[in-house]
Amino acid sequence: MIDFNQAALICVDWGSSNLRAYLIDMQGNVLARLQSDKGVLNFSAGQYGPELSALLQPWLSVKSVPVMLAGMVGSAQGWQDAGYVACPATLTDLAQNLSPVVNSVANGEQLQAYIVPGVKGLSNFGQIDVMRGEEVQIFGALLASKRQLAREAQKGQETEDGQESPSVFDSQLVCLPGTHSKWAKVTSGGNESDSHGASSITQFSTYMTGELFALLNTHSILGKMYQHAANTNNADAFDGEAFDEGVKTARAPGSLLHKLFSARSKVLNKELQASGVHSYLSGMLIATEVFDMLSVYQSSDISADEDVKAEESLAPIIIVGAPALSKLYQRVMATTAFSVHCIDAEVASCLGILNIANVAGKL
Repeated sequence: MIDFNQAALICVDWGSSNLRAYLIDMQGNVLARLQSDKGVLNFSAGQYGPELSALLQPWLSVKSVPVMLAGMVGSAQGWQDAGYVACPATLTDLAQNLSPVVNSVANGEQLQAYIVPGVKGLSNFGQIDVMRGEEVQIFGALLASKRQLAREAQKGQETEDGQESPSVFDSQLVCLPGTHSKWAKVTSGGNESDSHGASSITQFSTYMTGELFALLNTHSILGKMYQHAANTNNADAFDGEAFDEGVKTARAPGSLLHKLFSARSKVLNKELQASGVHSYLSGMLIATEVFDMLSVYQSSDISADEDVKAEESLAPIIIVGAPALSKLYQRVMATTAFSVHCIDAEVASCLGILNIANVAGKL
C-alpha cells in the first residue's frame, strides 16, 4: 500500500535503454517504483510525453506532485535538450538551470516536469567530457555518505581523537561504475551545515569499461572461448580467482591492448580455465580503469601499503552503483591504499534529485 500522504516528488531516471521512476517522500525514501524498457533510443519526437504520462498516471491520478527527470532524456536525442552546466558545477547550478517541459495528460490536466541539465568539462587527461544522470547521483551520494557517517557516529563508531573524519576532506573521488564509468573529483565548499552544501564537481573522466567488456564477450575470440566453456560445462558466471588474476595482469607492464590477448594465451597454456575468461577480462578491465584514475588522483604508490593506510591521509572513494558491480570495484580497491564507501545508485539518484528540486523551489 502506497502512503500517498507522504508523497512529495517523482524522480525519473530516463536513460538510453530503460526508464526508472520513483515516488519519494521529503526524506528521499522510496514509496513506490515503476520501470519500463522504453529508453531514449526507443523513442522519436512526440512520444516522450504520452509515454511518461501513461506510466505515471497511477500515481498522479491520486496525488499531483512535481516530476523531475535526469539522464539521456535531456540529451539532443531525448525529449528535450537540457544543455550542460560547465565545471566547476554545484547542485545550485543544476537547480538554477532546470529545463521545463509541459505535456497534456489523459484527463486534460497539465503535467509539469523538469529536466536536470548535464555537466561538461575537461577530463583529468585534457579531453572534453560530458555526463547526464550521474551528476544527480554524485550530489545524492555525498549526502547519503554524510548520513551514513552520522549514523555510525551515533552508534559509537566515531573516529579516534586526532584523526580527521572522512566527511571533512577538501576533495574526494566519486566512482560511478557502468557502461561508461565516471570518476568525478568533488571539492567541498566547506559548509557542512548545509544539506546540499557548496560542493562542486570540478573535474571528471569517463571510461568505456562496461561497453568494452560487453563487446569483448560478445564479438571477440576471447568471449567465444568463455561462451563455449559455459555452454559445455554450465560454468558459473563469476570466478573470483580468475578475476583476481586479471587484476594482477592489469598491474603488469604493457598496454591494455597487449594484455587483453593474455586471456587467450593463458587458456592455451593451461594457466586459465576457459570458463574463467569472462571474470579474467572483468578483473583486468576494471583494474585498468581503477589504477589509471587513482594514479592521477594520488601520485604516490597506490598499492595496499599498510603504512599508507595507517596514516589515513587519503580520502575514501565513494562508489555509486548497483551492489553487485560495486563489489567488483571494491574488490579491486582492496588491493590499493584507498578505503571505499559504497552508496546504492537508487538512493543516490533519489536524494540528488530531491535536493535539486528543493533548492529550485519546486517542492
